[in-house]
Amino acid sequence: MDSSTGLQIVSFPTNGTTATLESSVADPTVGKPTGATANASDRADALVLSSFSAGTEATDISLNFNDQYKSLSISAQEILSKLNEILKGKLPDGLQSLAPEEVTPERTASTIVQGITALYSKYVKSNPELSPEEALTRFMAAARKGVDDGYNSAAGTLESLGAFEFSGVKDGIEKTRELIEEKLKEFEAAQRSSFTATDKTVESQVQIEVESGTLSQGGSTVYASATPYSTGSSSSAYFSTNTSVNFTA
Repeated sequence: MDSSTGLQIVSFPTNGTTATLESSVADPTVGKPTGATANASDRADALVLSSFSAGTEATDISLNFNDQYKSLSISAQEILSKLNEILKGKLPDGLQSLAPEEVTPERTASTIVQGITALYSKYVKSNPELSPEEALTRFMAAARKGVDDGYNSAAGTLESLGAFEFSGVKDGIEKTRELIEEKLKEFEAAQRSSFTATDKTVESQVQIEVESGTLSQGGSTVYASATPYSTGSSSSAYFSTNTSVNFTA
């Protein structure tokens, strides 16, 4: 008991050293807190002390939080070092060069899908024998297969390195995977919608061309074949059939 502070000193042997716990219970001779303050203090003491007495031996309890933190830091550095080695072709300046807002699930998914959709026009040009619908169907199947393979490989690497032990890693990449699929569906729907619009546009334009062309042809034939002239009180029109039609003035 420290008479100057009224704090009770509790010591436990841990791996040859002494871990000291200062209890906030005041010495009755110094002046015990009363009312709610005393009850809160007593409950806090009871909780702390019960946590220490839960083990069968004091040596079962690890109080060296500095060592634990140091171990965690070393693990993180090892993971980052290995990931930087894997990503050096894509990220030469390392993971430390990325700002937090660049690696959110939303931002990561958007970047990935932008890269995927940029390949679409090249795929279409490389497969001219395919109809637009067939080309899109095959492209999306190949893209989704690549997404599955890439995600499973990355998730396996992170798990094997121990990255899933860090809060937010696993949940974050799972959210990214969901967003990738959502964005791929949006891209596919937009492309198919454009096909429908294109079909309607073509249909409309062809209709106009055929209609106007046919009318022009028929009208021109009538114009060329009908040559009216006046003879007295009547006029005659001659058609390509050499049949004359007389119009009375």
